[in-house]
This record gives sequence, structure tokens and C-alpha cells, in this order.
Amino acid sequence: MTDRPELPTTEALLDTVQDEMRGVLGAVDTASLDTLATVLLRARRVFVAGEGRSGFMARAFAMRLMHLGLPVHVIGETTTPAVGAGDTVVAVSGSGTTAGTVRVAEQAVKGRRRRARRDHRAGLPARLPGRHRPAAARRDEVPPRR
Repeated sequence: MTDRPELPTTEALLDTVQDEMRGVLGAVDTASLDTLATVLLRARRVFVAGEGRSGFMARAFAMRLMHLGLPVHVIGETTTPAVGAGDTVVAVSGSGTTAGTVRVAEQAVKGRRRRARRDHRAGLPARLPGRHRPAAARRDEVPPRR
């Protein structure tokens, strides 16, 4: 019979989870989070996209937005309408290189630029950061880490 390592106590596991959450929340730039909240609240509709674990979290985020009363859709679902003027797309990728998510981000920025050319009141043009990740280079607004 193999000796199993001793499992940590429930209290120790909870302490670990709380420490990890404090670390993540400590890295949040609250001004950018306020900007994101404003963008989401002003959107006609919110669309989320992501693949794998990021997609799982994107769906959870969509559910929370729905609980808050926002009109939200998950890109790739069979009932998702087309993205249009006044809509906001949130593309989630841990690596910033996931092909499908990068493609969604590219299309969202491309569509926004087309609409901005047709209507000068369409909002701010896309801001392209100095990062080298494809998804980041195709974004309008992404809260950076501190």
C-alpha cells in the first residue's frame, strides 16, 4: 500500500484561497475597473468571448452581468445575435494569443473603426497598446494590471 501525503486542513485551504484572492484583487487598477464598469453600463448590449478556461470564466462573467440586469450574450452560442453599433465586446484570453479569441477581438475593433468612420460620434478610436500579444494589440479598453 502506498503512503499518501497528509492532506491540508480545511482551514489551511481556505487561508490559501483567501491569500490568492487578496493577491489578485491587490493587482486590480481600480480606475481602469471604473472605466470598464462605465463602458459596460453604457453599452447597448455586452458580448463575451473566450476559449477553454478563459471561456469558462467569460461565461461566468456573462452570467454575473445578466444577474445585474445587463443585456449580455456569449459569442459562439446558437442564439447570439450579431454585434452591432453601440455594443461592447469583452474578449477574454489568459495568454492573449488564443486564435479564436484574437479573431473576435480583431473583428470587434475592425467593426468599431468602420462605424467610427461612418459616424464621428461613434466614440473613441481603438487605442493600441505597446504590448506584443495579439489580443492586446486589437483591443479598445482592457484594464491593465498594476
